[in-house]
Amino acid sequence: MQKKEILLLNRLEKNKPLLNTILMFLENKKGGIIIPFFISLPFFIAIIMLLFDFTQLINNKIKLSDALEQGALALTAENNAKNDTRNNELISAYINFYLGHRHQLTQYNNITVNYQQNPDRLYHTQLSQYHIDANIEQPTLFPFTSLLIDHDNFIIGGSAAAIKDVPAMDVVFVTDFSGSMEGDFHNPDDPEVLSKLDELKRIFFKIADDIYTANKDSTISFSPFSWGTKSADNKKCSLHFMPKEKNKIYPIPSNEIERNTEAHQEKYMIAITENIDYLATIENIGTNNEKIVIPLDHVHDELCLYSSNAYPISLAKDIDDLNVIKTMNEGGSTLVSSGIMQGADLLMDGVNHNKLMIILSDGHDYPTTAVVHDKTITSAKEVRVNVDISRQLVQHGMCKKIRETVGRIVFIGIGYNPSANHYINWAEDCVDTENFYLAMNTKELEDSIRSALVSDKVGTNTPVN
Repeated sequence: MQKKEILLLNRLEKNKPLLNTILMFLENKKGGIIIPFFISLPFFIAIIMLLFDFTQLINNKIKLSDALEQGALALTAENNAKNDTRNNELISAYINFYLGHRHQLTQYNNITVNYQQNPDRLYHTQLSQYHIDANIEQPTLFPFTSLLIDHDNFIIGGSAAAIKDVPAMDVVFVTDFSGSMEGDFHNPDDPEVLSKLDELKRIFFKIADDIYTANKDSTISFSPFSWGTKSADNKKCSLHFMPKEKNKIYPIPSNEIERNTEAHQEKYMIAITENIDYLATIENIGTNNEKIVIPLDHVHDELCLYSSNAYPISLAKDIDDLNVIKTMNEGGSTLVSSGIMQGADLLMDGVNHNKLMIILSDGHDYPTTAVVHDKTITSAKEVRVNVDISRQLVQHGMCKKIRETVGRIVFIGIGYNPSANHYINWAEDCVDTENFYLAMNTKELEDSIRSALVSDKVGTNTPVN
């Protein structure tokens, strides 16, 4: 026997216990299962990974469907019509809420909101319909899934639709045109600084267009004010307060006060304040009963929009009827209640059932006291009296009466906090907290106005065609 063969036999003899063990392991049925198990284990793991990923896919598709359905209802509530930017923001917010932030909208087909209207002229309503399509990319949980589908993300699609009847409405914008509206107002989307009034006009026309788009039977009225209001013909200081005695104010009981002096202003303020019958004013809200009227060329520049070319606009049915607002300028002191009372009368002339008053002001009433100018007063110390007309009207129930007989009231403070004023807390004493907004920049101002216009009624989901 050769030497190599002898060495091989010796090795086999030494490894015989190991070979016997392997043979015994293979002959054992329980032990023999382990080898095919280890061979098939990667396939089982792959199947489990796929199950996890596809379970996530199905779950997220359900969540996306829920998000789009709720988002469609939200669109009917806000009813922004064809405002694609706002509509997409709203739907994106619902998707993020339901699915978290692990997804991303695809660059090819993200969110599409289609808006349609079907008019019902008999009932002065529009049927607003929103149809939403959205695709999102959802990352896979495991790398193996990515290798299998040749992509790192699943693309999940969904659709939803909702419909709502939008009744025609009459809305009046009671707008502060006092001199302080010339102040700067911050726009986070534009480095160019514009005045509060210019920014308000820009936002106003965007929203007015949406109001008419939502329902062509809606009307918009405009009630500008300073310390008082004036007639549409620009000839009269027209204060919508009931007088105690007709014609007592004009001419003011003095021929010795030079026009456009501070004394002239205070004399008129005191005369107007003392001649208001507050209870009769509240009772006559929304009527055409004769109010306090003074020739405009006899009042002080700070009163009744004398130094402004602004005037009221009643029940405009088209955006073209409002274009004159673009050229209106500010000027004068502030008396919010004068704009409110005029706005109530404008609203009452409308025929639509839904009525809304939006009050927009950037400051408190000013002044609220005035010096008495009377030569019969011998005291060296000046005598001041209250000219707090707005507070008197609020305390006598002006806001409650308007809500009961006219419609809903909303107050939006532009760049200041009206509730912090001890003179009048508009949130608690007039409009209620749910109808009270603060706007410290242009975005907040637009959002506040849009929120004020939101109807309490929400639409209903419909099948997707």
